[in-house]
Amino acid sequence: MKKLLVGAVGLAALSLSSFASADMLDFEDITADQFGNPIPSEGFTFDFNAQGWSIATNGYTGAGRVQNGTSTLFLAGPRDFSNAQVMFSSDSGAPFSIQSFDSAVFTGSFATGSIEFVGSYVGGGITVQDFSITNQWQSFAMNGTFTNLQSVTVVDLDTHNFGDGPGFQLDNIAINGTVPEPASLAVLGLGALALVRRRRTSK
Repeated sequence: MKKLLVGAVGLAALSLSSFASADMLDFEDITADQFGNPIPSEGFTFDFNAQGWSIATNGYTGAGRVQNGTSTLFLAGPRDFSNAQVMFSSDSGAPFSIQSFDSAVFTGSFATGSIEFVGSYVGGGITVQDFSITNQWQSFAMNGTFTNLQSVTVVDLDTHNFGDGPGFQLDNIAINGTVPEPASLAVLGLGALALVRRRRTSK
């Protein structure tokens, strides 16, 4: 009985692991500069509202792009009389959270820029966090409220045409996948209990 119970608990743990995942959106699946809209990358889709945008390889140097040695997402310039922005969400539709990201301005002739992360929660409501960026790549931590998200929009708070403003770049976005809800945990618990009961009745 003890062995069976341990096995059931182990099975539940394995099942739980299928609900949780961690990933780094580093855009390294992009092997050629992408200027379409939207652009898929690493299980997420990125939808742009900008005059200049791409998920580009390190070789792209347009508008004096600040390099970091890898592929990055960039955008600059408003479209439709609004601030340039990019929205992304999981292709699976699963909720996700963000822990951190790397960022720098796009055009190196500008020393600073500013961006805003707007997270849309599953079921409604938003969370917002602003960041000041420079022409040096830096890592930024989220404030802990960017969890259980349906989508995230990153907005350039500087309104300029493409190449006439700093724009921004993103890389190494630390993403966590779905955490099991109480109902899912209950199902797993019932499954383990059913295994135990089956063992008892078979004796």
